Amino acid sequence: MSMTDIPTFESLAQRISESNRRALARTILLSLATIVIAGLFLLSLLRDLDRANDQLKAARTDAATAIAARDKAQADQKTATDAQKTATDALAAAQDALKPSQDALAGARAALKAETDKTAELQATITTLQGQLAGAKKPTEAPIADAAKKAKPAHPAAKAP
Repeated sequence: MSMTDIPTFESLAQRISESNRRALARTILLSLATIVIAGLFLLSLLRDLDRANDQLKAARTDAATAIAARDKAQADQKTATDAQKTATDALAAAQDALKPSQDALAGARAALKAETDKTAELQATITTLQGQLAGAKKPTEAPIADAAKKAKPAHPAAKAP
């Protein structure tokens, strides 16, 4: 190596300075690139968070709707259960009242049959008596009519009708 090949302090300082400037420029560029990439990553993360938040809101709304529907269904079920209990109680009361009513109906039917039988007997007796009366009228009608013709009114104003 010759003396001319040996770098001088100034040239070394200049080379070091250039290297430092290039390194600084690369560091600044890498820092800016890192900041841009981090910003893009944060932006993507914020979009994902917004989507997740919207989905969470929708899920909460759906859950509230489902809870309201469940509460309404439970209220309807309670109403139906109460109505069924009322109907069951009414049916039991009606069945309890049915036996005495059936007994009363059977008694009324028996009384009606007895009265119908009595009416038939009385009708037969009336028919028999009417026949006897008709037979008894014939022999007495002619003599009574003859006697009425022969009888003269006691008073001239009294005439036979």
